[in-house]
Amino acid sequence: MFEIPKRPPTFALLCVMALASCSDQQAASKEERPLTHAQLLNAVNGNTYRYTGRILGAHFSGSMTFNENQNLYVETDSGLPEGGIWRIAGNKLCLRLANLRQGKENCFTIKPDGKNGYITSHGFTISPPPSENDARTVIY
Repeated sequence: MFEIPKRPPTFALLCVMALASCSDQQAASKEERPLTHAQLLNAVNGNTYRYTGRILGAHFSGSMTFNENQNLYVETDSGLPEGGIWRIAGNKLCLRLANLRQGKENCFTIKPDGKNGYITSHGFTISPPPSENDARTVIY
């Protein structure tokens, strides 16, 4: 008769922990992947988001509305309106704003933040507006 060798309980515990850490790493790596072209399109097209982040130590925040015609409306928390266009190139969201970066396009990836929003590859957080009163859509 074949006998299964007995192993100390710590061996079983180590095996379970190793398997659990593998599945945690796989789940984390899925969350950390940038959105695909189709996911980006679904996430932004026709939607409004709050944004916040820092550039060279200066804090920026406000709302962005991605109109279905690829026009972009941005309003900073200080009340400054900004207009531009958006597009998706591969798995990157590209924005061109009239008064930012001399009108040059800026492209970046977006990853889920594990909550209800996203994190951009340049460190900004993007989340749905807290209420319908915060959302604003302007059609150009």
